[in-house]
Amino acid sequence: MASKIVMTLAVLVGIAVVIGCVSYTDPTLPQSSCGADDPRVGRATSWSATFPHKITGDLRIVDNCTIVLEHFYYDGIALDARVVGTKGTENCAQGQILSQQTLVRAGGYTDETIVIPLPEGVTLDDVERVGICCVPIGAMFAEGTFK
Repeated sequence: MASKIVMTLAVLVGIAVVIGCVSYTDPTLPQSSCGADDPRVGRATSWSATFPHKITGDLRIVDNCTIVLEHFYYDGIALDARVVGTKGTENCAQGQILSQQTLVRAGGYTDETIVIPLPEGVTLDDVERVGICCVPIGAMFAEGTFK
């Protein structure tokens, strides 16, 4: 039974990637310089978890090209979880991948601080919400909105 479930999941992930439902591209290098004139600089929000991965903590905009995750808790379980920025009605598959590394790791995260530099070409105008997304299947585990 377990092997059928694993096989079915693998097939579904493969189909999603092949037909383009999921954007699976790594961000480019972080921006080399940025200012702090966006009115949202300094704003903070908390995660609103939408999936059972025990994600909690705060998000804060540091400057025009840096977001920090503070007091971050996450079980670290997923196929490939990334920090994703979205705006408007975009879901995580339509958003911008912000983290260069996957957040998947044994033991998860407990009260950690993670600095997320926005990739070159991405601005805070592209990021109304920040989420933790399982990229291969397009599932948003949690998100925070900067108002």
